[in-house]
Amino acid sequence: MATGETFVIITGGIDLSVGFMVGFSGVICAKVMVTLQAAGASQAVAISSGIIAA
Repeated sequence: MATGETFVIITGGIDLSVGFMVGFSGVICAKVMVTLQAAGASQAVAISSGIIAA
């Protein structure tokens, strides 16, 4: 992630929201995993919520 962000920042397309999206998706994934006790469902929900938030 850091290498990709460095390239984006150097070329002038500053995008600092990637760190937020990684953290946000991780929190959503953990909350769903604890609630539903299912790893597969939590991954799908985390990916979906990341796409919606972007």
